[in-house]
Amino acid sequence: PCAVPSPSRAAGLAADENTSGGIIHNMMNIVTSIIIKLNIE
Repeated sequence: PCAVPSPSRAAGLAADENTSGGIIHNMMNIVTSIIIKLNIE
């Protein structure tokens, strides 16, 4: 599995799970990615 979800994959998950909390899960992935990027910098 990818450690950092790609934007396209995250968007796909949000679209596929739109009715089951997919958007919240997608936002959590984005926040995690931002935190990882900040930690790397």
